[in-house]
Amino acid sequence: MSPEQKKAVDLAAEIGRLGGFVVSVTPPSMDNLTIRFQVLVRDDERIIGELKGWGWAPQRIGSGPRFSVLGTVDPCNSYLIRIPIERTAIRDDRIVGELSQPKDLKAESELAKMLESAGGKK
Repeated sequence: MSPEQKKAVDLAAEIGRLGGFVVSVTPPSMDNLTIRFQVLVRDDERIIGELKGWGWAPQRIGSGPRFSVLGTVDPCNSYLIRIPIERTAIRDDRIVGELSQPKDLKAESELAKMLESAGGKK
C-alpha cells in the first residue's frame, strides 16, 4: 500500500469516528485517490468544520436521504475528498551551453565555401 493509500484509509477511519459514513472503497486505487462519504445534515457543520481544520478541502457533491438498517430516513450531504499524490523531485540533468546548441550545418558549409573562394583556409 502506498503512503497516499494509507493516508486515505486513515482519513476514512477518522471520518467514521467523527460520525460520517464512508461510501467509497478503501484503500482507493492509485488511479482514483478519492474518499466519498456522507454526513447527516445535523452533523454537517461539526464534521466538515473538523476536516477543514485538519487542512482537507471536502467538496460537496450532492444531498439526499440516508436510509439506515433501523428503518429511519435522515437527510444527508455527500462529499468527496481528493488525496494529493506526492511527486518525487527529479533532478534537471539537461546540458546547457554551447555543446547543447544544435549547429547550423548549412551556414557552416556556406562559410567554408566563401572562405575557400576568397582564398582563405578551411
